[in-house]
Amino acid sequence: MNMIDTQVIDRGLFPGSDFETTRWDRFVLRHTKPLNLWIHVVSMVMYFVGPLIALLTWNPWWLLAPVLSGSVGAFGHWLSGDGGVSLKEATVEVTVPFYVPLVFWKILKGSYFTEDIPKARAKTRYTKPNCS
Repeated sequence: MNMIDTQVIDRGLFPGSDFETTRWDRFVLRHTKPLNLWIHVVSMVMYFVGPLIALLTWNPWWLLAPVLSGSVGAFGHWLSGDGGVSLKEATVEVTVPFYVPLVFWKILKGSYFTEDIPKARAKTRYTKPNCS
């Protein structure tokens, strides 16, 4: 895992161990289905390109694109059934604008489906309480 992946740590059941579940791990587990990822491509373009188009055209309506991009991402979760996400998380979570491009970079590198998803799934096996 890269340094950027582990900079923001949200303490799990095993703080400081290899089984600590980070925000990145939880984000990865909610972004595993291709349909959801493609809808997030649209959301990411809205978030980053909308303000640029607003500046280039001097049309303030384009500033709605980044505001609505979180709702588009939440729609992707609903449509694909790829993990739960609240509308609040989709619109005000500060890590999401950094994590979404990181996901696509890792997909292009070939490590997202082969390293990140299996590693996050392995961690959750150790953090779930045994109820049997």
